[in-house]
Amino acid sequence: MKLTAAQLVDGPWCPDADSPDRFDADLLRIRAIAVTLRVQAEHEGLRGPAGSLFFNAGTARDGQRWVPDQEVRFMVAPRNLNMGG
Repeated sequence: MKLTAAQLVDGPWCPDADSPDRFDADLLRIRAIAVTLRVQAEHEGLRGPAGSLFFNAGTARDGQRWVPDQEVRFMVAPRNLNMGG
């Protein structure tokens, strides 16, 4: 189940509402975070037409000059919830 931004700012607060280091108790419900990281060549002369290889189109027309985007996806879980036992 996804948490909305509104759920993460409405309280109840931990340790209490007056603490300068307070946080929303709904953060304790997070079990995992999905991360997608995509990088691309800065110079558009190294990117080809937009599509599966390039999110942002470039000007390269020769496939030997292309540097395709790289994408990695992974999940992050809080350490105390990821322990076997």
